[in-house]
Amino acid sequence: MLGRRHFFVHTNNLYVLCNTGKAEDINHLFFSCLFSNSCWSKLNIHWELQPSIEERVQLAKLNFQEPWFMEIFVFAAWTIWNLRNGVIFERKACNRRLWCNNFRCLSLLQLCKMKEAYRQPFCSWLDFVSPSPPPSVCSSSLAGFVLGLGKSCKLSK
Repeated sequence: MLGRRHFFVHTNNLYVLCNTGKAEDINHLFFSCLFSNSCWSKLNIHWELQPSIEERVQLAKLNFQEPWFMEIFVFAAWTIWNLRNGVIFERKACNRRLWCNNFRCLSLLQLCKMKEAYRQPFCSWLDFVSPSPPPSVCSSSLAGFVLGLGKSCKLSK
């Protein structure tokens, strides 16, 4: 994607999160990459690769059957995007455990924006799919809040 904008930060325009040798594009980045697929699988989201992106998201939303699908979709895609940028621009390492930790921290930070009725069920779901990260993982000014929720993700009613 950077090559099309004449912005060259590494030697080729191949996707950096897997070793398939494919050129980077939105479909590979978020839907067909082995790394991305392992992240989506962790959330029990599976993509149909034939329809358009909009149709893919709608089909996945129907199959997910939870009211917070779009939040999960955005948090997961944003986390993949940020890890990709870390590999390209900062030469950082990337793995699924790091993705899970970052996804959990982002989800907990956004919890206050979620409808109150969804918070506890969402936390139960999050505890199931993504165990608590070590304390050093969530680096933010709200780390205390995140870590307080991150231990068990329990909220008072």
